[in-house]
Amino acid sequence: MLGNVSNNDGIPAIPRHIFADLYAAGDKVAFENSSFWNTQWVGLGPYRISEWSPGSHIEGRAFDQYFLGRPKIDRVIIKYIGDVNALIANALSGDVDVVPLGGQLDVPQMIAVRQAWEPIDGGLTLPIAKGVRTIYLQFRDPTVPWVQDVRVRQALLHSLDRQEFVDTLLSGVTDVARYFLAPVEPAYRLAEQRGLPRYDYDPARAERLMADAGWPRGADRLFRGSAGQTVTIDVTSSSQGANVQEAQTIASQWSTAGFQSRPTPYPAAAENATEIRHNQKGALIWPYNFSLTVIKTFTTPEVGTAANRWRGGNYGNYLNPSYEGLYGELINTFDGAARDEITFRMLRILAEELPALPVFFTPLALVARKGIEGPGVVSAMQAANAWNIHTWEIKDR
Repeated sequence: MLGNVSNNDGIPAIPRHIFADLYAAGDKVAFENSSFWNTQWVGLGPYRISEWSPGSHIEGRAFDQYFLGRPKIDRVIIKYIGDVNALIANALSGDVDVVPLGGQLDVPQMIAVRQAWEPIDGGLTLPIAKGVRTIYLQFRDPTVPWVQDVRVRQALLHSLDRQEFVDTLLSGVTDVARYFLAPVEPAYRLAEQRGLPRYDYDPARAERLMADAGWPRGADRLFRGSAGQTVTIDVTSSSQGANVQEAQTIASQWSTAGFQSRPTPYPAAAENATEIRHNQKGALIWPYNFSLTVIKTFTTPEVGTAANRWRGGNYGNYLNPSYEGLYGELINTFDGAARDEITFRMLRILAEELPALPVFFTPLALVARKGIEGPGVVSAMQAANAWNIHTWEIKDR
């Protein structure tokens, strides 16, 4: 666990004298709808709520008795800006001082701010790796080539020029991801030291693997089976942000390699979006966001079904008893070195079996105008970069 951090799946400390009786009464609706969760919130943070305008902003005033010392900034205002273009405009105009990681700026949007600020030394633009951009392969149909033979999955990854992804789509601000873990984690270093497979871009190797798996190239340069059939694997993504461009690039690279592939975006606001993600027929582009529990993604409870309303992160329906056994060991192990070893063994299964393909480390963007001191790099496991906001300072106002 991390000290002084409320993770994505964490539970905040709440005051007993306010919530105890309400909780004991057993009225779930009244408990959830209590104003003490919003406008009258009482917590342990450095600011206390002085104003909350739903859908507009929250204002906080410095709390003199904060246990780490009174904040250096007297007042903060958190604005809700739903349109990303408006968010960028506010940052460039100076109406917004900081766009935190939670602002979900894509790399192209961060680059736009960086290019505007560089000539005038306008402020900080910082990409911070928070996960792995991932291609989840669908395992629900046991007859498709990539389910039947791991060599086809290896060929799919060898056919992707992931460095080109980083250089062209992400302006070189992140790195190719080899494994499903942050590089600073001990188990990641074990993976590198012990030589887990890396699957660098190698079209010739991909062609040999496909031929060995029974899919040699035909005269039309497509991989074909014994009956002349091709390998069709479409790439599903939501229609928002840079997702469609990513899907187009992956489909193009796979088609060039000899697969038949096309992008198949779906509306991000579709009511059945989660069902679409779990039932896509080929490959899905979706994040694998770092957290203390994300490694459970490739387990049975994470498989989406109609019964659980298509919840969970196992979008490919990948099942592996050995992996699940190791996860059971992991959550019941407290020794750090032992946990690192178990995590490494889980990474080895993912690297050798390739139920999903890691593409690049997903950066979230932090933007802070010049004169704001304090925001900076945070751990890949940290949910927000404002954890040290009590130390932030405004130097020019």
